[in-house]
Amino acid sequence: MPSSPHASDFDLPWCAKITSDPSAHERAISFVRGTPTPLDLSRRNTLIGHTLATPSTLRATRTFTRRTTNGAGESVPECVMLMSLGSGMNGYPDTLHGGMNATLLDTLLGSAVVLRDNSGDYMTRTLTVVYDRPVRTPAVVLGRAWCERLEGRKMFMKGCLEDGEGRVLTSAEGLWVRLKGEGDGVGPESVLPKL
Repeated sequence: MPSSPHASDFDLPWCAKITSDPSAHERAISFVRGTPTPLDLSRRNTLIGHTLATPSTLRATRTFTRRTTNGAGESVPECVMLMSLGSGMNGYPDTLHGGMNATLLDTLLGSAVVLRDNSGDYMTRTLTVVYDRPVRTPAVVLGRAWCERLEGRKMFMKGCLEDGEGRVLTSAEGLWVRLKGEGDGVGPESVLPKL
C-alpha cells in the first residue's frame, strides 16, 4: 500500500512495541512471487491494495513478520499487520462491518500462508469467523495470523484482530489448499479437492 497521510496513526505507544521489536521484520504485503511487475500489481490483491486503500476505509497498513508458537508447539512464521481503519467500512455506527472483518482476516491469513510456503499458489477453502467484540472505527487494530498445521496440500491457519490492549475482537480459522500445478492433468475448475 502506498504511503498514507494516516501512517502517523501508528505512533501510538502500543504500536511502538511492534514497530520497534527487533525480532519483527517489516515487509510489503504481496501475493506475488519474486519481483512484482505492474501487471501483477494490477491483478493481485487489488481489493486491499487499491480498492479499499482510501482515507475513509483502510487508511494505512504496516506488515511485519516474526516467529510465534502454534498449538502443536512448533515455531512458525507469524504475519503481524497494523491497520488503520476508517469509518467508510462500517455496518453499524462506528463499527466495522462483519463482512469487512472477514475480508481483513482472509487477507491476513492468506499473507501468513505465503510466509509459510511461498513456492506455490494457495486458495481459501474454508474460513470460519468468530465475532467476539465490535471492531470500533475509526481505530488502529492489530492483526495476527499463523499456520497451525500442514497436511499434504492443506494448510490450516489461525488468526485474529486485536485492539491496543490485546483483546481479541474477531478471530478466524481457515483451510488453504495448494493449487495443483500445470501438467498435473487437472483443469482450473477442479484444482481444489473435495472435502
